[in-house]
Amino acid sequence: QMNKKTIIVDLPETWAEFPSEGSGRIYRPQYMDAGTMRVYLMPPTDHDNVLIALSEQTESLGMPLGEQIHCEITKGALGAVATMLRKIPGVGLVQFWLLKCEITIFALHEMGNLETIHSELKQASEIIHNIHFE
Repeated sequence: QMNKKTIIVDLPETWAEFPSEGSGRIYRPQYMDAGTMRVYLMPPTDHDNVLIALSEQTESLGMPLGEQIHCEITKGALGAVATMLRKIPGVGLVQFWLLKCEITIFALHEMGNLETIHSELKQASEIIHNIHFE
């Protein structure tokens, strides 16, 4: 018997959850041209290294991944968070995250407007780092 937990995603005032067509949840700022963040809950990963787990997950998306600009491992509310920023032709900047806890949480943010991308990525990163269970 697994204890059912709820995943809590705290959003800044300007962000909201939007209806999702497929799997995962969609969050974005509530203004025109905003980027979109998708969050997916997945089975636990076997990898001890969250960056390797994140690389494998992004490669399995079957989309062109362009060039990697930055990657790092930081600490979030649920443990290690791997972050990777890529520049993808025709898409622009896409940031990926993977959190390893009792499940795997995978997220990606596709940019909207160039003027707001940096503040959005900062907010998106804070949202991901603060995800927790209740």
